[in-house]
Amino acid sequence: MGKTNMYFTDGEGFKLMCSVSCGTGHRTRSVACPSGQCRPEDRPKYAEYCENGPCSASLTGETSPWLLTEWSHCSESCGTGTQTRLAVCFHQGNCSDGSKPEVSRACSSDKQCGGQWFAGPWTPCSDSCSGPARQKREVFCVVKIRGQSHITNEMTCPAGLKPQAEQPCGGKCPPKWFIGEWGICDGPCPNGVQRREVRCLDPHGRHSNNCNDNDMPIAKRQCACQKAEEHRDKYKPAQDEPAD
Repeated sequence: MGKTNMYFTDGEGFKLMCSVSCGTGHRTRSVACPSGQCRPEDRPKYAEYCENGPCSASLTGETSPWLLTEWSHCSESCGTGTQTRLAVCFHQGNCSDGSKPEVSRACSSDKQCGGQWFAGPWTPCSDSCSGPARQKREVFCVVKIRGQSHITNEMTCPAGLKPQAEQPCGGKCPPKWFIGEWGICDGPCPNGVQRREVRCLDPHGRHSNNCNDNDMPIAKRQCACQKAEEHRDKYKPAQDEPAD
């Protein structure tokens, strides 16, 4: 891996003070990847445990007024997580926030966390049936760092398990009614009739029986005559009639 993909820390070792004044605490350091392309498994530890002496007795020799539970299991099975415990004061007069033992600490596992694929929702298919419709979605490689999910380089996730980011729409375009132009009137006024072609066709221009009959356009209509002195033997459309 090139130097541009290396992690950097704020100096050697851990320089910060322990997070507690007594008992077991932790201290941290800054770990950064300037290029944003570092592998999570190469990330140095950002936290370590530290001890500041027992909290079981005060300077006067009195026992601590705090009762504690055992530390919980680490919240993460890989990488860095958190452990917690409960602290209860059984002698209210001697308890203060400053003397309360630590109830949360960082924990880490020797097992490194690999990335996981996450896919967003599919975009809606186009209503147009003029061509092949496709839909897309966002696909991310996500890794957990300190309990938070972060988008990372795709090389961290297993390439063979990457979800599809594009696919053809599953639906088929329905057939539709197609109409031709009106023909001339087939008789003299007022009993002439005009006709036109009406067909149900699928997207490939083939005949289909699956069109909605209620949406079928009319195939013939009556003709109305214009005044003979103005347009002899000319007819114009008037009232529509349902198809036979």
